[in-house]
Amino acid sequence: MSFKSVVAVIFVLAATLPIVIRFSSRQEQSSENQPVQSVNPKNQPSLTQAQSVAANPIKDGKCVRCNLSGSDLSGLDLSRVDLTEANLSGANLTGTKLINAVLQGANLQDAVLIQTNFQGADLKQVNFTGADLTEALMLHASMEGVDLSFATLQKTELRDASLNAAILREANLEQASMYGTILREADLSSANLSQANMRYADLTDAKLKGANFSGTWLEFATMPDGSNYNGVIIY
Repeated sequence: MSFKSVVAVIFVLAATLPIVIRFSSRQEQSSENQPVQSVNPKNQPSLTQAQSVAANPIKDGKCVRCNLSGSDLSGLDLSRVDLTEANLSGANLTGTKLINAVLQGANLQDAVLIQTNFQGADLKQVNFTGADLTEALMLHASMEGVDLSFATLQKTELRDASLNAAILREANLEQASMYGTILREADLSSANLSQANMRYADLTDAKLKGANFSGTWLEFATMPDGSNYNGVIIY
């Protein structure tokens, strides 16, 4: 290559190099201004989905011995769900459907159960101490050995329910429907049964000391001594 050719190449390079440098710089600045996109591995649940799963431990209709203390389960349909020995203390189940559900041995102490539907549910040995069961539906429910001490059951539907050996000390059952309710060996000491419908109820061997029967309907009821109600209650 001649001397003139070398000089010509150098001249061309000197003229074009600043343009290349400026173009490269603009590309880098453009890349810096682009938002960084997070990479979520394929098929991995988002944080919201993961939180949703963690917040709802009831899977395949079962939540045996699970801890739902203080949870808001109001208005849900939990019919036929198995909640055996679950901890639902202080939970809000207002208007919740628990039709034919299994809650045997569950803890519902101080739970809010206003207008909750327990029709046909298995409630054996459940702890309802201090719970609010106002206007709850408990028709045909199996409630042997339940503890309803200090519970509120005003206008609660307990027709044909089985409460053998149940504890209802100081419970408020004012205006409750207890038509045909089985209360054999139940402890109703100091309970408020005023204006309750207890026609055909079975109170064989029940404890009624201090109970309030003001205005209670007891026609055809079986009293603790096995006799039929004769219009007089002295306990």
